[in-house]
This record gives sequence, C-alpha cells and structure tokens, in this order.
Amino acid sequence: MRRRWYHLILPTALLGPALVVTGSVDASKAPSQATVTYQVTASRVPRLCVGTEGSFEVGVDRLVVSPLTPALEQHSAPQPQRDVVIEATPEDPNIAGLGDNVQIVGLDGSQPPVAAFTVHGLKDGKTSIKLHAKIAAMAETDRWQGDTRDQFLSVDVVVTNCRFRLDTVSLWKIPGEADIQIGATITDAVLEPNSEGSLNQLAHVTWYFAASQVGDCTATITADSIDAAIFASIDGTGQLNVEVKFDPVTVLDKVNCGVGGTMTIVQQPEPLVFSVSTKGGGNTQPHALSGQAGNTHWWVQPLDGSQ
Repeated sequence: MRRRWYHLILPTALLGPALVVTGSVDASKAPSQATVTYQVTASRVPRLCVGTEGSFEVGVDRLVVSPLTPALEQHSAPQPQRDVVIEATPEDPNIAGLGDNVQIVGLDGSQPPVAAFTVHGLKDGKTSIKLHAKIAAMAETDRWQGDTRDQFLSVDVVVTNCRFRLDTVSLWKIPGEADIQIGATITDAVLEPNSEGSLNQLAHVTWYFAASQVGDCTATITADSIDAAIFASIDGTGQLNVEVKFDPVTVLDKVNCGVGGTMTIVQQPEPLVFSVSTKGGGNTQPHALSGQAGNTHWWVQPLDGSQ
C-alpha cells in the first residue's frame, strides 16, 4: 500500500483572534501557561475519470491561546517554525493511487502553508485517502498545556468510467389486421466527455417494419434513418444520466391491393430517459411512439481505457 509523507512548516503565530478566560486575574501571580493545539483541514477531491488524475490540498493550523492576551488582539510576528508530518494512505489502492510528488506551497510566508497531493483514478468505485498528522519537532510543547496528539482525517474519492457504448432496441406493435410491427435501433453509440465534461453525442436510428397480408392487399413499409441527440452526464454519486431525443421519422406505406398507393405518416418517438451505474448495465422500459405504447431495451457498456 503506497503512502506519502510531507513536512509542513507552520508558524507559531496565532492564526485567529486571541481568547480571554473569563474571571479575575491576580497580576502578582505568574502568568498562566499558554496552550497549543492544531487542526488538520483538507479540500475535496473532484470526481475522477478512470485514467485521469486530480488533486487535493491539506493544511494545518497551529493555534496558540494565551489567557492574558486581550480579546481581538493579534499576536506579534511569527516565531521560529516547527514541523508537522502528514502521512497519506489510499484506503483501496486498486481504485485510487497517490502520485510520487507532493507540492508544498507557502513556505516563503506568502500564504498559510499547504501540501497538494495528486490522486490517480485507477478503477470505477468509491474509496478514501486516510490522513495521519503528527507533530515531528516541537520541543516547546513540553512547557505548554494543550492537545498535541496525532490527528486523523479522511478524504473521499469517487472514480468513474467516463467512456461508454450505448445500444438500444425499440419495438412497437400497431393493433389491426395487418399486425404492423415497428422496430428501431441505435448501435455502438460512443459517449465520451467533451471539453465541458458532458457526454453528448449524435447517433443514427435505423428503422425496421413488418406487416401481414390482409386479403389480397400487401404493404411495404420503409423509413430513412433519423438522428437522435444523446445528452449524458455523470453526477457526483457515480451515476450516468442519459436522455435520448429522437427526430421525427417519415414512414412510407406502399399498399398494393391490385391498385397501388402510398401513404406518408410522420411518427415521433418520445424521449428516452434513464440512469445507470458507470460500471454499466441495462434495462427494458416503456417507450411510446406517437402515443402508441411500446418498449425499449437499452444497455450501456464501459469502454476499455475509460477517461
């Protein structure tokens, strides 16, 4: 299991207003001892695609409380600096790993010092980075009262597949003697993130028709392929949310009952909306065509090297 350490240099100045202990103070007595403590904070890790990386920052605030310092009075310039060590460990290194380099900023006093850890998304799933903070060298604490024990923090990490193949098969049956059946398919539509992170795509829809003979009448039904606009995005929980909007389709029905004739009918599939895990999956759900009940079976498969 890979771990990362860094030494975070912290000034001993108070990082906020000083506090006052209520009650009277006997000036003839020696001042009460100052107390020291520290707190660890970490930023969130953005959702990662498999094969990509992100980062999060860890900072440590060292807090000194002096009972005799008036309220709202800031401490003087920082005193000599001391070290705090942060150990970072992935809970599941198969899902997320830590980079070899840790960037530390703020050592020049331009800002509170923080360390930026790099996280690599390796596999679809949820895990966390465990942080362990401890004071490495602060000899003055021997003379201070306060809580300087090791501290622990957990940073959640969500890694998802981000490239998918979408396939759909739709079927509608038109009541009547001709027993007309209509099918439509979307095949091998590839969904992958654009520059804004959306997985939008334009896919072709292929139509199929079948009709039984009625008496001496036969029918040949055809339609050209249409487009379907696919709008997809991944939410913070690792779900792929998909909406497929279909263009209208113009259907040609050539009927031959001794004398031929052609009818033109415009049909409109309703939008197809569903959610699925980024690990992939499929389902069959109701799907209407110009008010005619039917169903669509869809399935989503992550592509190798999802990014």
